[in-house]
Amino acid sequence: DDDEDEDDEMEEDPCQVVFGVTTAINLANKQDLNCVKQLQKMVFEKAEKYATESVLAQFREALTSGNKCTALLLNERFVNIPAAVCVPMFENLLMEIERAKTKGMPYKFDYFLVFVKYYQKAASGAKAAEVLYSNDEEEYFIKDCAASFDYSVQKETTTALAGNWLEEDEELQPFRKVLLIEASKLPETINTIKSLVASATNN
Repeated sequence: DDDEDEDDEMEEDPCQVVFGVTTAINLANKQDLNCVKQLQKMVFEKAEKYATESVLAQFREALTSGNKCTALLLNERFVNIPAAVCVPMFENLLMEIERAKTKGMPYKFDYFLVFVKYYQKAASGAKAAEVLYSNDEEEYFIKDCAASFDYSVQKETTTALAGNWLEEDEELQPFRKVLLIEASKLPETINTIKSLVASATNN
């Protein structure tokens, strides 16, 4: 059957395999959805416990004041997929956002809300604590963010090992860093990551 053969070809086509996803979800126009309310509640509860008052105020303004348009930025991929793949994914996202804005769609964002996954290896003797990011490029999001706070997810997850691990590696303690990134700065951050990836590839 031709249809079955075509389906088989699509299933076997490596171009159809999804290794990651990068997208932005407008939170400002979804305030009435339970999932958005739960997300806001979780962020505020964590910020009240782990952030300064000024940082908490920034998150409240970005997420619930009605004066700012904030999107949840999702950047996920399989473990050990190199950071280089994030560049075309982010470039495509930026193009899609610009295309949507020209059509009058609600994609003119002030901020992106980002959850960064990282792991910390405790300091040992003269050796300082070591931080490993699930997605290496997100270290540069942190450098350019407007506000952030950290919290441990040790009680919610088992201890973990990041990518490229060996059996004798030490266990790493899982954390999350919550970021507010000014939307206007994201293209510059992506360009920085692109340059670093290109430099690493050429060396």
